[in-house]
Amino acid sequence: MKRTFTHFLALILIFPFFTRAQDTTWIDYSGKPAAGKDAVCYQTKLETDSGWLVTVRYRNGNLANTGLYADGELNVRHGTFRQYVMDGTLWRLQTYVAGKVNGLYIIYYENGVEKLRGTMVGEHRQGEWQVRFPSGSLAGKAIFKDDKQVSRTLYKEDGSINLQDTIFYRDPEYPGGLHKYVRWLEKTLKYPDSSLKQKTEGTVIVKFYFTKEGNPHDFKILRSVNRELDAEALRVMNLMTAWHPAIIAGVPIEYYALQPVVFQINP
Repeated sequence: MKRTFTHFLALILIFPFFTRAQDTTWIDYSGKPAAGKDAVCYQTKLETDSGWLVTVRYRNGNLANTGLYADGELNVRHGTFRQYVMDGTLWRLQTYVAGKVNGLYIIYYENGVEKLRGTMVGEHRQGEWQVRFPSGSLAGKAIFKDDKQVSRTLYKEDGSINLQDTIFYRDPEYPGGLHKYVRWLEKTLKYPDSSLKQKTEGTVIVKFYFTKEGNPHDFKILRSVNRELDAEALRVMNLMTAWHPAIIAGVPIEYYALQPVVFQINP
């Protein structure tokens, strides 16, 4: 029996096109063709003058991801991709050139305000990056070279320079790191007996928030499988202890997150 935890990623692009061919396929979270309970999204592929435009939607009709590919096999991404969560909230924008990350990168707050903006070249941050408070006011600027921060200027909400703090940007961090968090999840999750006997599988997606102190709370089911698996996912998430809080320009902030909990039985 295998219990898997993963972060769900989705990509979307808006681009002018002229349609010549169309193909619609149901897929699972990994993007592979699927049917029945494993089919969580439907994907439409359109051939255009600029390439293949792929749009993926959740079962509820909300956008999951879409992006322009250079090939019909969808191996080479080329253009600006936008990622949404299941409730329709825009979460991330990322740019690809000839299959490689290269260009504008943006992460958004739940209210639609840009949180983080800069340029990615491969896996490295390059040039000037900016962070903003949830209000939209500028919180800081930093210069990166090959993913290393070489300078920074932080601001307070009123626009004055913040000389006391040093952290430009940080997502919530689990004490001990991500690998320790995954091990805790795998150890804590128990496959409910009834669902195991009935061979019920699926992915429960839990939405929650971190407080400014790093405490996870307000757990809600964003995608359900059944009552028993939903309850187990919520039970485990409610046992989670505090993380190091998210920080913008030295200031701890509230942060929303999604945790897919994958229930899968191996033969």
